[in-house]
Amino acid sequence: MTRLSIDLPEDVKTRLEARAARSGHGTVEEYVQALLRAEADEPSEDYAAPAHLTFSTDEELEAMLLQRVNDPRPGIEATPEFWEDFKRRVEARLRKGA
Repeated sequence: MTRLSIDLPEDVKTRLEARAARSGHGTVEEYVQALLRAEADEPSEDYAAPAHLTFSTDEELEAMLLQRVNDPRPGIEATPEFWEDFKRRVEARLRKGA
């Protein structure tokens, strides 16, 4: 395996930490590895999502959703602002080809 080191400004590191957390990656390193793997391979529809957030069938998706519904952790309030922000992020990803 090859090691790659990069220097990041603190503000970029902070934003990457937030994105890594939102996408379910434990660290920025895991997040960047997933991005690079996805870029090196054929484009995939899962956008290099971590294994625990991927599914192959409708039944798997339903099981994941039910598991989250029964999870005691606090949820995310899906306000109109949440959906607008979500839509903006998805559209930005699509424009970038991610």
